[in-house]
Amino acid sequence: MKDSHYDVAIIGAGMSGLAAGIRLAHFGKKVCIFERHNTPGGLNSFYSFDGRKYDVGLHAMTNYVPPGVKGTPLGKLLRQLRIEREEFALCPQKQSKISFGPRGDTTLKFTNDFAVLDAEVVTKFPKQADGWRALVQVVRTYDDVSLDAKPVSAREVVGRHLTDPLLIDMLFCPVMYYGSAQERDMEFGQFVIMFKALFLEGFARPLEGVRLIIRVLLEKFRAAGGERRMKCGVKSIVEQEGRAARLILDTGEEITAAHVISSVGFAETMKLCEPPQTQAAEANTGALTFIETISVFNRQPTEWCWGDDTIIFFNDSERFDYSQAKTQVDCAAASSACEQFRLRRRQFARGCFPRHLPRQL
Repeated sequence: MKDSHYDVAIIGAGMSGLAAGIRLAHFGKKVCIFERHNTPGGLNSFYSFDGRKYDVGLHAMTNYVPPGVKGTPLGKLLRQLRIEREEFALCPQKQSKISFGPRGDTTLKFTNDFAVLDAEVVTKFPKQADGWRALVQVVRTYDDVSLDAKPVSAREVVGRHLTDPLLIDMLFCPVMYYGSAQERDMEFGQFVIMFKALFLEGFARPLEGVRLIIRVLLEKFRAAGGERRMKCGVKSIVEQEGRAARLILDTGEEITAAHVISSVGFAETMKLCEPPQTQAAEANTGALTFIETISVFNRQPTEWCWGDDTIIFFNDSERFDYSQAKTQVDCAAASSACEQFRLRRRQFARGCFPRHLPRQL
């Protein structure tokens, strides 16, 4: 018979839910993770189709630093979860780029060596060099984990240092795709977190893809004594005396816990705290989503002159409009077979990787 009371109940078996469960179990807490789906990973999961395995959501891991570099999020995370670096088998990227314009007219290359991006900005936007260097210094010294920091617009802060709209949009494109839940702007602390993760540190990827990371996390959670219930969604969170005290599962079963942690997102968590009728009425609300296409090609990207690019952040105009689509899918019309193929190439370049990866990305 399954237990109905836990020290900690965690909603969602994504990476953050699994990581939280591992840490709590290490300290002797009785932990259970509740997941509505039949596979773990959340937004960073995977699936199999026609004999191939596909990663969804996460195609490259941020915050990569070489072995021996201390005081960074990756090292702290591995240490706290008791994961050996070799277990992730990370392959560092060779190069990525941000390309704006119909034919990628303006491009900024970046690697896991920040000096590359620094040189690119100074060379291609020489009038912005001083402001760029000042912005980088602000990012390096900003305390992005402070609980006392007041929310401030990232575009407002960046605009104090940079004046070229194209450069500003090119810098915002990757960080917003990776970490903004609002249209056209983001909170500056979140901007700093993503800027450091993408540019000051960098990308890497396990050769087996995201499923390797999830598998390692699951093994660590089991080894620490954690319990996991799959295909077992949470219908609502019941509050008592100002705190989350009970979970009502989709089956109607009630779970009590000294502490409840939700990893399913702020808006989704707030809906779980509302009466069932309100949840149903607002089930489809929300302004932003994302659409991902994955294509399989019979040639390596280098054969299409993509070189060593790991990820291409492509925008077919000189302005970056990060906002709710006005149609179901907001993509450029492609009237000819050539345009259709070019569009598929763009979609592939936005983050999909070839199945047969070289030793380094």
